[in-house]
Amino acid sequence: MISEAILSAGVGAVVSGVLSKTLDSPQKCYLALQSELKVNSQELQVSCQDGILHNSLLIEAKHKHLNNKLTINTGKRPIRIYLTSIYGEDCTKAVTLTDTGFILNTKEIVGDGLYSLRYDTTLPDVKKFVDAMVDIKKAKEVPHEDTTEYWMHAELKHPQALKGTYGRLSLEDIDFIINVGVSSDIKEVIPPNFQKEMTYALEMLRETDSHRMFQKGQQYIYSKRSRTNDDDIMTVLSGLQTLFASKKFEKFITVNNKFTYSDCIRGVDTYRNVPFPTWPKTMSVISKTDLNLNQCAAEGTVIYKKNDFVEEVRKIFGK
Repeated sequence: MISEAILSAGVGAVVSGVLSKTLDSPQKCYLALQSELKVNSQELQVSCQDGILHNSLLIEAKHKHLNNKLTINTGKRPIRIYLTSIYGEDCTKAVTLTDTGFILNTKEIVGDGLYSLRYDTTLPDVKKFVDAMVDIKKAKEVPHEDTTEYWMHAELKHPQALKGTYGRLSLEDIDFIINVGVSSDIKEVIPPNFQKEMTYALEMLRETDSHRMFQKGQQYIYSKRSRTNDDDIMTVLSGLQTLFASKKFEKFITVNNKFTYSDCIRGVDTYRNVPFPTWPKTMSVISKTDLNLNQCAAEGTVIYKKNDFVEEVRKIFGK
């Protein structure tokens, strides 16, 4: 079983337990089918985004060697299953799902020949599975004059042990998250008087003493009058929020090499516990990559177009 192969490769028991919970089930299916039919190939495809394991087997059926029914224990009920002949004829009616797998009724198969059997099951814990399978590394930000780069590397932890058990195995859409710092860039652009105005506004909202509230209000009005931009604080901050929408911030990001861009998610606000949004400390850039036994490692780079982003911020503050 896969757990024995992984342990023999020097991997810890906890990691082996996570993998065996996921990968030993397809191996049991392979051995059960192999006992009655000839299994020409097996391919495991893990969809990390959907949390689904696709198990595909090419089997060769010869009726003279078959029992009427073959019970396959996969440990759980598949969410879907397909059986087709090499000529494309649907033979799924020969399969009956059970709570622990499925039953293959060989009488319902069209005849001798090759058949493609595919069944899908859910992964118990995608994150733990990926953590056990993949070594993820990322470098700290590397600033340049106009941009900032983030290097990424993903690699299967023990490919030789996996190759010894599976002919084909692939992990698709592995998430890779880079936290791009934007708060310091925004603070460089914001006029000092606006920062004071926002500070006084927050202090005024939090104040409970009426006299001190009046003082903070006076300071707030003075700071507002000293700005060249006539827009009130909420109008300016509202315009700033548009930059952190996924589709908008995507303009400031490039992902290259073996990784592809997926999404951007707004991080925690720089100013916490305030009744209105300000700006986030970071933006989480999500990219994806695929790994398999032929391509055991992938490298890529997230490029943050800092100057382009700062220029957009300047426009909002009328600079």
